[in-house]
Amino acid sequence: MINFSRINIMDSLKSLIKPKNSLLQRQLYSKIFKDAFTELSSYENYHDLRNDMEFLIVAVNIIELLVDLQKKLFKNLKVDKKELVINLFDTLFTFSEQEKKELGERVEFLFDNGHIKKVSTSRLLKKRMSKAISDFSLL
Repeated sequence: MINFSRINIMDSLKSLIKPKNSLLQRQLYSKIFKDAFTELSSYENYHDLRNDMEFLIVAVNIIELLVDLQKKLFKNLKVDKKELVINLFDTLFTFSEQEKKELGERVEFLFDNGHIKKVSTSRLLKKRMSKAISDFSLL
């Protein structure tokens, strides 16, 4: 039997107690990680894309966007994107230490050579709005 009064109390506590500093950092890191994981694992047969450079570029761009969106809300957010990508790929594919090192080098290469696209939030919003309007006009 579920104790509903306990659930309501916990929900109330969560709304009253806001995490700060390192706990907030961890919470935001976890949110970015979960969102990126959900997006990447939605690819059909994603486990076959373990060494696919295009998949890595997509992953890094997703993380770049998610971190940028969070930084707009929380100015002092510090996220090691390279570490985030390595942890994400390790969760998706289970990498060895050597593979993690090689993945880190590939991620650095992508950042150093301009393969990561910064998308402004306003541009993203405009694109979504135009798609929503075109979808609506098709009805």
